[in-house]
Amino acid sequence: MKDRIIAVIISFNDVKSLKKTVEAIYKQVTHVIVIDNGSDKNCRSLFEEIKCRYKIQLLILEKNYGIAYALNIGVNIAKEYDFNWVLTLDQDSIAEPNMVSNMLNTASKSRLKNVIISPRLVNHNNNISIDMEKKSSITSGNLVSMETYKKIGLYNEDFFIDGVDFDFNLRHINTGGAIIQCGCAFLNHELGEKIYKNLFIFQYVYIKHSPLRRYYIYRNHFYLTKKYIYKNPIFILKKSIFLVLNFLDIMLFDDEKKLNIIYIYYGISDYFNNITGIYYK
Repeated sequence: MKDRIIAVIISFNDVKSLKKTVEAIYKQVTHVIVIDNGSDKNCRSLFEEIKCRYKIQLLILEKNYGIAYALNIGVNIAKEYDFNWVLTLDQDSIAEPNMVSNMLNTASKSRLKNVIISPRLVNHNNNISIDMEKKSSITSGNLVSMETYKKIGLYNEDFFIDGVDFDFNLRHINTGGAIIQCGCAFLNHELGEKIYKNLFIFQYVYIKHSPLRRYYIYRNHFYLTKKYIYKNPIFILKKSIFLVLNFLDIMLFDDEKKLNIIYIYYGISDYFNNITGIYYK
């Protein structure tokens, strides 16, 4: 069967970035759908302009239901219209030329049906240009076979945002799937706001997130730990160490230390109260 690829782009209040993302990808795939997670009204007329210019499909949700909910809508549309690949993208992820065709070549070489192909992130100190099997990948830029969704199901909407990728990756790997990073496919995507700090004679890069993102990061880590500590202990241990170090970074470098601590506390507290989904406080 000929490769039919639907790009599912999730947007929220950033038309400028979305336009660049669509411009970079619409000629590389069979179809593009933008699912907007409740952006304000000022953005909606501009979304219509993008829809008409690039002849894409646009679906505007009434409010922000979270990235997993929006992605699941896109996957269900892919199933309905018999696409065999789903390319998942954030609104600020710009594909380099030939990214998708190079990822398809990697997929064909692997000969696996139950597979996720990920690109390399530009300017993220990854100089290895060969295809590599990975333990995880961020959601944005993933080329996911429909066989994968048939095998493990959809994205976990309880996480809302952070942890959606890790949960999907681990379910995929634990059912015999593979994640392969394509050495010659590139995506421009930032994992957070980079803050450069001088530390003695070194320059240190601190990745800044909003206090609300910290809420989801820490809350959902506890849910991931509970779910995967026995099946994937090394993965969970490494991620736990990373979050401890991340907390030290916040204490040293963040200009909203107190607010970050408050939201991290809320996140951990909500875990112990079995609260999932969107933050309501």
